[in-house]
Amino acid sequence: MMNLIIDEGNTRTKAAVFESGKMLDTTTCTSSDSEELKDLINRFLPRLCIISSTRRDKSDFSELSGKFSQFIFLDHTVKTPLTILYDTPETLGKDRLAGAAGAYRLYKGKNLLVIDAGTAVTFDYVDNAGNYLGGTISPGLNMRLKALNTFTSKLPLVEPVFSENILGKNTHEAIQQGVFNGLTHEINGVCSGFLDNNPHGKVILTGGDAVFFEKYVKSTIFVHSNLVLIGLNTILEHNAN
Repeated sequence: MMNLIIDEGNTRTKAAVFESGKMLDTTTCTSSDSEELKDLINRFLPRLCIISSTRRDKSDFSELSGKFSQFIFLDHTVKTPLTILYDTPETLGKDRLAGAAGAYRLYKGKNLLVIDAGTAVTFDYVDNAGNYLGGTISPGLNMRLKALNTFTSKLPLVEPVFSENILGKNTHEAIQQGVFNGLTHEINGVCSGFLDNNPHGKVILTGGDAVFFEKYVKSTIFVHSNLVLIGLNTILEHNAN
């Protein structure tokens, strides 16, 4: 059976079609009513659909939901294969939940650290019994760069640059190196602490900035650019009638 997976973020929407746990095709578009998404639906005719949206409510998808025999709008009431041990599950980010579910699907039976490097950098923990334990949220690269510009009178807004250099020879470089190296050390520190306590655990890296950090993280990590989509499909299958 074909499944349509939609992950609607603040600035872009990713969609994919899965069958029997395998991703057949994916697209990135501007919204859930784009021509690219319509083409994906027309080509594969999926029957089940799950959508995760950070900017719209379930009522906004009434037209889309009518196209499927089962439609799930992800929120804290939806059952997942994980046991959520979070004090406020209603505030748990949908991307964090889906990423954790995706990691559990790929590495079931392992203690897991899931790192999503995007607008924010999130670190989430799942134990080998499938318990979502919680995690941390930290500013991402661009957020840190914007903060330096916003909260000072003279520091410029610069683009992120990824380099092993430690010293900046001018203010632009000093900001770029400070932000990138600071976040790299943060990620390395969290990975080292996790693996010291879980030598057989797995570290999974995802998110829009994952490709930039992959070669700078000293620990053995697994990079999965479509981890959230895999997790959403896992949740959909868990709830399939």
